[in-house]
Amino acid sequence: MPYEIAKVKGGYKVQKKGGSPMRNGKMYASNKALPLETAKKQMAALYVTEEKYKIYKFDGGYKVGRKDKNKLRNGRYYSTNKLLTYQEAKESRRNLVRKDREEYDSRR
Repeated sequence: MPYEIAKVKGGYKVQKKGGSPMRNGKMYASNKALPLETAKKQMAALYVTEEKYKIYKFDGGYKVGRKDKNKLRNGRYYSTNKLLTYQEAKESRRNLVRKDREEYDSRR
């Protein structure tokens, strides 16, 4: 799900884009208003937990791609052409989430 940070009284909250309710029926990911940095971290955590980026297992290694099978921002379906170890794949997934967060920061 795409998320966005909404300004509310007392700080910021993470919500689904378009303002529709989240899976649990709530409008926001947290009950309390958060500082902007914490809201950004929460949004990144939501992407990781719902696995926007998934680690796929191949014979001899792993690759990281999007769960929805769309292309990554590098124009490919996987983060790299070579097979990775599981630890490298976890780091690659973290980097993709970090880039999402930086891209969001640059738009603010």
